[in-house]
Amino acid sequence: MSDLDPRLPYLLVRAPDGTEQTHQLSTEAVTIGRLPDYNTIALEPDPERLISRIRHCAFEPHGGVWRLTTGTGVNPVQLVRAGRVVEVDSGIVLDDGDAVRFAAQPMTPDIAGASAWEIEFHDPQHTRPAIGVSVPLFLEYDRVGARLFRVRAGVAEEIMHLRPQEHQLVRHMDATNAASGYVTALCTHDDISAALWGDEAFNHGEAEIARIVWGLRQKIEVDASEPHVLQTVRGLGYRLVTRPYAGNR
Repeated sequence: MSDLDPRLPYLLVRAPDGTEQTHQLSTEAVTIGRLPDYNTIALEPDPERLISRIRHCAFEPHGGVWRLTTGTGVNPVQLVRAGRVVEVDSGIVLDDGDAVRFAAQPMTPDIAGASAWEIEFHDPQHTRPAIGVSVPLFLEYDRVGARLFRVRAGVAEEIMHLRPQEHQLVRHMDATNAASGYVTALCTHDDISAALWGDEAFNHGEAEIARIVWGLRQKIEVDASEPHVLQTVRGLGYRLVTRPYAGNR
C-alpha cells in the first residue's frame, strides 16, 4: 500500500489463499484474466482453468465513474454490494466497497461460499454532484446504425450487448418519443406488448414486460436501483428518456 494514492480509486485483489495486492486506477481500463501477458491483472495460479485467458472481465472508466464489464468468461462473475449479490449482465456502475468474485473451484454454484478470487473496488473520495444540481442524463438511439448511447453530463457511452427484445423496446419507445417531438411519452403495457410480440401479444403479460425492463435497466441506468432514464408509470406502463441522435458517435 506504500505506493498507493488513497485519493484515487484502486483495486484490492485478494487471492484464494488470502494474500493481497493493490492496483491503482487512473484513466485506463484494467482487464482481468488468467494470462499475465494479455491482462492488466492476472488471476493466477488457476489450475482448474475457470478464469478466461484474456479479458474475463474489465474495470473501465466512463464519464467520471467506473464500470465493471463482462468479457469472454464462461464462468460467472459475481458482484457483492452491501452484502447482497447483484447480477451482472454486460456491465454495471461500481460503488465504493463493491467486491467482484471469481470461482476458484469447479462445480460450486455459490461463489460466495467457495474458494474464490476477490477484487474489491475502492473510491472513497469520488466526486459528488452539487446539492440541487442535476446531471443531464438521457439516451440517444441511432435508428440507422441500430446503436444506443447513454449521454451523461455531455459524455456519450455506447450501450452494448442489448438482447433482441431489449433492442425492440428501446426502438419502439424512442420512436414514440420522436412522434411527440421528443417529449418523453408514456408507452402503455398494451403498446409495448404489441411492439414486442405483434399478433401474439395476448399471450404475454405485464410480468414478462417487467422482466425485460429489469434487464434493460441493468445496462442503461447509472444505478439500476434508482432508475432515471427508464421510468415506471405505476399501473400504466413506462417512459424512456431519449433525445434525437446527435450523430458522429
